[in-house]
Amino acid sequence: MNLEYVSRLIRVITHSQNLDSFCRNAVHNLWSGQRFSSVRYYTLAQDGTLHKAAGYSTSGDTTKAENIAISSNHPAAQTVKSGKACLDDKKIKTLSVPIMRDGWLFGVLILEPLDPASDSVDETELMALGHALAVYIDGAMSGKYKARFEPAGQTQDELTQRQLQILRGMDEGHIYAQIASNLHVSESLVKQEASKIFRFLGVSNRSAALKAGRELLAALAAPPPAT
Repeated sequence: MNLEYVSRLIRVITHSQNLDSFCRNAVHNLWSGQRFSSVRYYTLAQDGTLHKAAGYSTSGDTTKAENIAISSNHPAAQTVKSGKACLDDKKIKTLSVPIMRDGWLFGVLILEPLDPASDSVDETELMALGHALAVYIDGAMSGKYKARFEPAGQTQDELTQRQLQILRGMDEGHIYAQIASNLHVSESLVKQEASKIFRFLGVSNRSAALKAGRELLAALAAPPPAT
């Protein structure tokens, strides 16, 4: 999993106003060539089914599969039973990824269709997406993540490679001068880029930026819970 993908995950989280927009941003911003045309999020319902809580489709179909029976052969049902990601073997493939919190499965992320021309999907990226959704849900519950609105001409779509390097340097406890030396750039440039990172994350200082960045990066680095 490369830095560009991490940058795009940060964009999906910080620029999503609700779960539906999270799904929309995942479709359009995570993979080049728009590998998936539909992303849907399901929660476990008391009636023994998976109930669609949010979703987005490039076709505009928002009513598809409102409920999925856990007793069915749908990949999402198999994910509930196994606690692991599941891919069907049809020509137009459907992929389901478990959403975990504190070691418990509380939802399923469904992506479809998988481009038949693609031989495989990076499992690390998919599990990172699952972790990112769990982080987003936690943040949304506490009001932490809201839509970001920038003044005209100042919109930043995603963190650059250099900004990610600076964020990582701050996370390692380095001062701006040391980060500048490590990256062979001026300290003033590092400070300028740090200000852009703060604006992107919707925070006003280094401490808040580190807190927001660490939550995502820790979630991406965490291995899937044992089943």
